[in-house]
This record gives sequence, structure tokens and C-alpha cells, in this order.
Amino acid sequence: MMKKSQSLLEYSILLMIIIAAFLTMQVYIKRGFQGRWKQSVDDLGEQYDAQGFHGNTHYMTDTTSESRLYVVPGIVNGSNGSFTYRKDTSSSVEAKTSSTLMEPAGL
Repeated sequence: MMKKSQSLLEYSILLMIIIAAFLTMQVYIKRGFQGRWKQSVDDLGEQYDAQGFHGNTHYMTDTTSESRLYVVPGIVNGSNGSFTYRKDTSSSVEAKTSSTLMEPAGL
């Protein structure tokens, strides 16, 4: 009986040492996983930061239109020798430029 009790006590102490070792190593294992995750994310490169955005936008529209109207005598509404000539020309240029600079918070 004494031999059985001593053996059970030894196994209990061994189990407690193993559990203590796992609890101690838990911090190092967790840090190892976190370090690997950080390295993987850093390998992706710089990501978009809405707080630190800098951009320029240039937009330009150039429109030219021309319309002509000719009325030839005797073809339209039975006109007799009348001639109409009309030329409309319009041109417009629209330009927009904007710049955005947002500094990251805390700088």
C-alpha cells in the first residue's frame, strides 16, 4: 500500500511539473504565433490609411459641337427660290482640380 501511495504521489508531482511547464511556455508560444502573424502582414506591404491620405485629382472636359441647316429651294414646303443657311457653333472647356491631404491623427 505504501508503494502504491508513493507512486501515485510521484505521478501527481510529475503531472504538476508538466502543467507548470505548459503554463510557463504558453506566453512564449503565443508571442511566437503573434510574431509570425505580424511578419506575414508586414510582407503584404503598406496598406491604405484613410487618416493619412494624400491625393490629387485633375479633371478636364473639352466639348465642341457644330450644327448646320440648309434649306434648298423647291424641296422644303414648296418654297420658291428661298435659301436658308444657319450654322451654330459652341465650344466649352471645363477644368476641375482638387487636392486632399489628411494627416494621420496624433501627429
